[in-house]
Amino acid sequence: MSTSYLIDEPKYSFLKELGLDKVNVGVYDGKWKASGKTVTSICPANGRPIAEVQTGSVEDYDRCVQAAQEAWQSWADIPAPKRGEIVRQIGDALRAKLQPLGQLVSLEMGKILPEGVGEVQEYIDICDYAVGLSRMLEGRVLPSERPGHALLEKWNPLGVVGVISAFNFPIAVYGWNSAIAMVCGDVLLWKGAETTPLVSVATTKVIEEVLVRNNIPGAVCALCTGGADVGKAMSQDERVPLVSFTGSTKIGQTVALEVQKRFGKHLLELGGNNALLVNEDADLDMVSRAIIFACAGTAGQRCTTTRRLILHEKVYDEVLARLKKGYEQIINRVGDPLDSGILYGPMHSELGVEQFKKALTAAVEQGGKIEFGGKVINRPGYFVEPTIITGIAHDAPIVQDETFAPIVYVLKCSSIDEAIQWNNEVKQGLSSSIFTKDLGLIFKWIGPKGSDCGIINVNIPTNGAEIGGAFGGEKHTGGGRESGTDSWKQYMRRSTITINYSKDCIVRPALSFHRGVIMGRRPARCYRYCKNKPYPKSRFCRGVPDPKIRIFDLGRKKAKVEDFPLCVHLVSDEYEQLSSEALEAGRICCNKYLVKNCGKDQFHIRMRLHPFHVIRINKMLSCAGADRLQTGMRGAFGKPQGTVARVDIGQPIMSVRSSDRHKASVIEALRRAKFKFPGRQKIYVSKKWGFTKYEKEEYENLLKEGRLENDGCNVKYRPEHGPLLSWKNWQKTLSEGRG
Repeated sequence: MSTSYLIDEPKYSFLKELGLDKVNVGVYDGKWKASGKTVTSICPANGRPIAEVQTGSVEDYDRCVQAAQEAWQSWADIPAPKRGEIVRQIGDALRAKLQPLGQLVSLEMGKILPEGVGEVQEYIDICDYAVGLSRMLEGRVLPSERPGHALLEKWNPLGVVGVISAFNFPIAVYGWNSAIAMVCGDVLLWKGAETTPLVSVATTKVIEEVLVRNNIPGAVCALCTGGADVGKAMSQDERVPLVSFTGSTKIGQTVALEVQKRFGKHLLELGGNNALLVNEDADLDMVSRAIIFACAGTAGQRCTTTRRLILHEKVYDEVLARLKKGYEQIINRVGDPLDSGILYGPMHSELGVEQFKKALTAAVEQGGKIEFGGKVINRPGYFVEPTIITGIAHDAPIVQDETFAPIVYVLKCSSIDEAIQWNNEVKQGLSSSIFTKDLGLIFKWIGPKGSDCGIINVNIPTNGAEIGGAFGGEKHTGGGRESGTDSWKQYMRRSTITINYSKDCIVRPALSFHRGVIMGRRPARCYRYCKNKPYPKSRFCRGVPDPKIRIFDLGRKKAKVEDFPLCVHLVSDEYEQLSSEALEAGRICCNKYLVKNCGKDQFHIRMRLHPFHVIRINKMLSCAGADRLQTGMRGAFGKPQGTVARVDIGQPIMSVRSSDRHKASVIEALRRAKFKFPGRQKIYVSKKWGFTKYEKEEYENLLKEGRLENDGCNVKYRPEHGPLLSWKNWQKTLSEGRG
């Protein structure tokens, strides 16, 4: 029996208006070609297949990136206002397809038709916004301290911007990113949600028409639908300097780590455990209208949906009764999102229904009561009742986590200060709202001791953001911002430019002194020999700790000998004295680099010098400015000025042991530490195994013969005969508790 697809039915003729077929290609880089698996898009309103899409593989993704890089070469040369003209045409093309695209969003995602059309309208609106922005991408001209010089700050495009969007807003999220990134001079590579591939394909087809008409390479707006393998490849790809990800906090953390490993930029729009507060003086008619859509709109599948309704105890019963009455009206208008008069659609997938069930079970187990709803609706598709939970504690685990379903936890508070505390105690910080007439309370709510969210509303619900304001949140929401006044800066890199139009080359005028002398680098603090007596080269201590007698090791000091075979030494090439400040500065510098590039448990730094010698100085003059002369009576016992370590030529200053794979990082760390010491130093890679006295081959042979035993970060040699063997055996017996 052949499968029946919705695309073949007259009711869904709008699908073919958008250029969709029963089987579609989900990869576009100027050409439509894919080699990945074929997925079937399912309608959440009835569970029936809509059409199929052949998704992209990692190889397809690689081809898209290459094509996008080539397209960027020509796209970046187009002036920003001309790029804005292309974006304007894309907005017009979307406007011409507004109704069928909105119907597709409703059909494939499950949101009601007004929301589907509204989402496409958001893309159109952001295109209009970006057109104006294309003529206002600003830089700065700053006053230079050098005569005959100009100091500028200029913004340039990044290159390829990767966009990974979520199912709940399958077109708007891409629109927020693409319109602004395009006028900034970037090209796009889009990986839409795996469960809404038809929206991605149809949207790209609309954009393709505009690009072809203007002789613009199609890879300026490349598409590669696919699964987690494509998303992972994008996160790890150094050719994609910025990855914009919208989705769950858990996946967002993984994406952020992968991007950060390669020092790329990421823009994260993650979960939101949003709270709506109602004060005792609130307009309850306004509240009742706002909370219905805030809690149940899009079947609770907006990142800005109200998850927690915090009510003052004086209005708790009244607001709860109104909310239940509103939900009763919603239940009577559940149905196919494409039908007129429908207020409430399905969950997007069967997985969403399962998460809904698990959340209800957990809420009841943690003390909650199902005040309304709580059931799966018995009809085709993925419909569940909008649900109200009461009687649960504000700090219950299920309340503290985002529940991506139409479930609202209604909490009773005794004061608004308590409500603000509850609002801020969750990990996410996307959106929040308060209903009150108290002007003082409003300014407290939006102030430093109020809501800690990225979106703070007053007398409007938590959802329904406008494109003119920055959209995004704090804490586990990711900190990214899409749209808004300066969001364009995320899609560009800033360069500081100095132009010398004079006839002289002034390197550092602020450090220039008479006779043309330019001060060089000053070490942390150093002492030089002068006729076998030390004198201070510098009296300045550059932010390092106070002098120490002993400088301690850093890193994994208790690591086993076999874990760290590599040993690298920083060796003095001068007969000099090194101050405790310089040793501490070098130690900190080396540790900081290794922690960042290798990990805090991947090395062991050992300081080979310790500043036991006390430097003294004779001082007789005490008037202002005279101390710097460093003069005094001969033969007088001077006061201590600092501590130093006396160093011979060829004496190690510090040593690092690590694994062989970190060799380059260890050498670089020691190279950076050199700048903290006066004089000359050399770096040597030891032939020995770690900090032991045995060369690597000899160590391995002795270890196989059982002639070595661990002794901290070193080893002891176990003899085969003689009195030392007897003593070793006796020591071993004592250590094992058999003495």
